[in-house]
Amino acid sequence: MLENMNSYHIMTGTFPQEIIVKLDSPQKVRTIELVQYGIRSAECYSTDSAMSFTIEDQVVVKNMDYSADISSIRFTTGPKCVASAIKIKILGGFSDFVCIFRVIVS
Repeated sequence: MLENMNSYHIMTGTFPQEIIVKLDSPQKVRTIELVQYGIRSAECYSTDSAMSFTIEDQVVVKNMDYSADISSIRFTTGPKCVASAIKIKILGGFSDFVCIFRVIVS
């Protein structure tokens, strides 16, 4: 899962912070997985239009299991989720920074 550890995104400072992942084409999405370090809570939105994310598309996860290791957070979408983009909103971390190593959309 973590073949290339040379590529990652680090966020520092205040929360919330957002990452938008644009997919090549609209596709059915069942799960969004973040290979990450330090995220305490996050929201995930999907859209099938020109980046107009709505609250109805929101999935929230709270990661209360702090670990000093890299781990995964998984968002599970509704059965009819078709998305052309995913927005991940990091609400807070266990310290003043978080790292995202990979976003897996399936």
